[in-house]
Amino acid sequence: MRKGLVVVAVAVCSLMLAGCTEKASGKTVIMSLKELNEDFNYTIDSNNYTYTTYFETLNPGDTLIIRDNISEKRATGNTTLLLLSSLENGGFYFDANLTDYNVGDKIEITLHISEDIFKKENNGQMWTLDFEVLKEGWDFEQHTTKPLPANTIRHV
Repeated sequence: MRKGLVVVAVAVCSLMLAGCTEKASGKTVIMSLKELNEDFNYTIDSNNYTYTTYFETLNPGDTLIIRDNISEKRATGNTTLLLLSSLENGGFYFDANLTDYNVGDKIEITLHISEDIFKKENNGQMWTLDFEVLKEGWDFEQHTTKPLPANTIRHV
């Protein structure tokens, strides 16, 4: 009995370590917000009712570091919008009042690429939506964006 438990324990540990290794194998990429925007693409297959959004150079499991400068800050209550200088009118909402961040600050936002595949009805047709997303800024239950956690941003 004890030998069987040891074998099971070793097998479980091996699977866990293999999973950790696979997860950690994603690459780390540094981009400005403009570069990320240019990397984004999508396809629509009306015959098979599929809509896919993806990044050209990023894949699920990758770590993305957005390095940019703050061009504008709008704080209301417990939410802050930071617009970034590399992309006019482009930026991110954060789920906190970021009092330590101001216009002109050079920042990094660390995010992870993930995937969300779900079905949604549109005009009586059931579509499959396959999205590559920024994990920290995505609500996987509602299949929509959400503000980024404050711990994803730091000064450079």
